[in-house]
Amino acid sequence: LTKLATAMAHAKCLLSKETIARIKPTGTTCFECGAENPDWASVSYGCFLCIECAGEHRSLGVHLSFVRSITMDAWTEKQIGAMERGGNDKLATYFRSVGVEGLPVHRKYSGAEAEYYRQTLAGNFAASAPAERRGGGLKRAQAVLESSASRRQPTDESLRALKKRCIEAKAFARS
Repeated sequence: LTKLATAMAHAKCLLSKETIARIKPTGTTCFECGAENPDWASVSYGCFLCIECAGEHRSLGVHLSFVRSITMDAWTEKQIGAMERGGNDKLATYFRSVGVEGLPVHRKYSGAEAEYYRQTLAGNFAASAPAERRGGGLKRAQAVLESSASRRQPTDESLRALKKRCIEAKAFARS
């Protein structure tokens, strides 16, 4: 059963119209330039991009921004989940709260703030710490991450609190 569940999680499929409608709200624009009806997405950030900005994101490298076509590429359930948890509005709110909004693309996505968001969206904070060192900070951060799947827009205050908890958890994991 475990092998089957793992295989299903890694199985790739083209997105159905229903899935696209679920992950891409009506009126979505390119996160970077505001172009209407973007057909590309950065799975790493859960945001939507036009073809030109998708090219710019691809030039960053897949370690910084993993870009997929909404209509032409096959997607895994994990990638779809990242898009459901993310969204242009959440990323914009976060970038505003940490002061990187408006920076050139390369600087915006190669900094620690972007790394934090990528890891948060992927749910990797708890997984990155050794099991014996997982403490309350990591559990609190994970609880906040799990609650973000509910499509409520986070407030600036909740994003700052989450960032603080995860920084504390990372420091605890290093000690």
